[in-house]
Amino acid sequence: MKLDTDEELTAAIVAFEVVLRENVLVNELQFGSSDVMERVELGGKTIGINIS
Repeated sequence: MKLDTDEELTAAIVAFEVVLRENVLVNELQFGSSDVMERVELGGKTIGINIS
């Protein structure tokens, strides 16, 4: 899974990476951007998600 987030959301997600790995079955978590991402607006912020 690859996420495109701002610094604040990145820090929050990194803090809970173990939860993502144990409960959502994420094997690899990357941060960055790509053209094939789905974009979601949440709480006034936009998160780009690409699950491969």
